[in-house]
Amino acid sequence: MRMSISIRLNVVLTILFMASFFAEESLAGSKRLELEEVKLVLRTSRNFSNKNLSGLDLSGMDLSNSNLKNADLRNINLKNATIRESDFGGARMGKSRLQGADLQDSNLNNANMEKSNLSGASLKGANLSNANLEKSDLSGANLSEARLRNTNLRRVNLRKADLSKANLSDANLEEADLTGASVAGAIMYSVKMNDASLIGADMENVAMVKAELTGASMVGVNLRNADINKAKLYEADLRGANLEGVKANGANFEEANLMGVSLIGAELDSANLKKSNLTGANLSGATMKGTRLEEANLSGAVLNDAGLEKADLSNADLTGAKLKKANLNYSDLTGANLTGADFSESKMEGVKNIEKTLNIGKSKGLL
Repeated sequence: MRMSISIRLNVVLTILFMASFFAEESLAGSKRLELEEVKLVLRTSRNFSNKNLSGLDLSGMDLSNSNLKNADLRNINLKNATIRESDFGGARMGKSRLQGADLQDSNLNNANMEKSNLSGASLKGANLSNANLEKSDLSGANLSEARLRNTNLRRVNLRKADLSKANLSDANLEEADLTGASVAGAIMYSVKMNDASLIGADMENVAMVKAELTGASMVGVNLRNADINKAKLYEADLRGANLEGVKANGANFEEANLMGVSLIGAELDSANLKKSNLTGANLSGATMKGTRLEEANLSGAVLNDAGLEKADLSNADLTGAKLKKANLNYSDLTGANLTGADFSESKMEGVKNIEKTLNIGKSKGLL
C-alpha cells in the first residue's frame, strides 16, 4: 500500500514539475534548460521547440525523433549523439559540436550551423536545404542522398565527404574544399563552386548544368559521363582529369588548364575553349561542332575521329597533334601552327584560310 502511494506521489510530482517547467518557459523562453530538465523531456514529450539548450554537453545521448524546431543550440556538444529523424528546422546551431553524430533522415531546413564541427557525422538522407553551414567542418561526413538545395556551404571543409546522389542544386560551395570527396550521381544544377578545390574528387555521372566553377582546382577529378552543359569553368585547373563521355555543350573552358585530360567521346559542341591548354589531351571521337579553340594549345593532342565542323582553330597550336579521320569541314585554321600534325583521311571541305596556316608543309595529310 505504501509503495502504491509512493508511486502515485512521484507521478503527481512529475506532472506538477512539468506543468511548472512549461509555464516558466512560456514566460521566459530564453532560459536555458539544465541537463536534468533535458533528460526529463526526453523521457516524456521530446519537444524542445523554441527551447534554449545552448552550451549543454549532450554528447553520446539519444535525441532521436525530437522536436528541436527553432531551438537555441549554439555551442552545444552533441558529439557522437544519435539524433535520427529529428526536426531542427530553423534552429540556431552556430559553433555546435556534432563530430560523429548520427543525424540520418533529420530535418535541418533553414538551420544556422555556421562554423560548426560535423566531421565524420552521418547526415544520410537529411534535409539541409536553405541551411547555413559556412566555414563548417564536414570532412569525412556522410551526406549521401541528402537534400542541400540552396544551402550555404561556402568555405566548408568537405574533404573525403560522401555526397553521392545528394541534391545540391543552387547551393553555394565557393572556396569549399572537396578534395577526395565522392559526389558521384549528385544533382548540382546551377551550383556555385568558384575557386573550390575538387582535387581527386569522384564526380562521375553528376548533373551540373549551368554550374559555376571559375578558377576551381580540379586536378585528377573524375567527371566521366557528367552533364556540365553550359557550365562555367573559366581558368579552372583540370590537369589529368577524366572527362570521358562528358556532356559539355556550350560550356566555357576559356583559359582552363586541360593538360593531359581524357575527353574521349565528349560532347563539346559550341563550347568555348579559347586559350585553353589541351597539351597531350585525348579528344578522340569528341564532337566539337562550332567550338571555339582560338589560340588553344593542342600540341600533342589526339583528335582522331573528332567532329570539328565549323570549329574556330585560328592561331591554335596543333604541333604534333593527331587528327586522323577527323571532320574539319568549314573550320577556321587561320594562323594555326600545323607542324607535325597528322590530318590523314580527314575531311577538309571548305576549311577557311588553310593557306594562311603555319608550317602546312610540315604536316601530314594536307598536301
